[in-house]
Amino acid sequence: MEQARTLAGVRSRPTKDTPASLLLVLAFSAAEVADIITTHVSLRAGAVEANPIAAYVLRHFGEPTLYSLKLGLVALVALTIVLLGRSYPSTWHALHVCTALVTVAVIMNVLTIASAVT
Repeated sequence: MEQARTLAGVRSRPTKDTPASLLLVLAFSAAEVADIITTHVSLRAGAVEANPIAAYVLRHFGEPTLYSLKLGLVALVALTIVLLGRSYPSTWHALHVCTALVTVAVIMNVLTIASAVT
């Protein structure tokens, strides 16, 4: 017997207010913090920012502004996904993609740091 039915007999849409959704938001946030840390270390090791938008902000406004903007964008993306995820559960896939992309950036930064150290 299915318990996920409404009074009208239609299956209710699952909500994303679950521990898994919270974990995904935390993973995205942690990946972005790791990106900021590894970007900082890479820049100190002599690397150049590869993202043209970030490079522009870095050149004209400095590292603190770049990192503040990144953290602000993390908050905006996470909040948008959480709010839209209630009505459109498929938007959670976008957060999976964002987390994967940021993780790739972190891996690239770590490789840059490793090559500078050796």
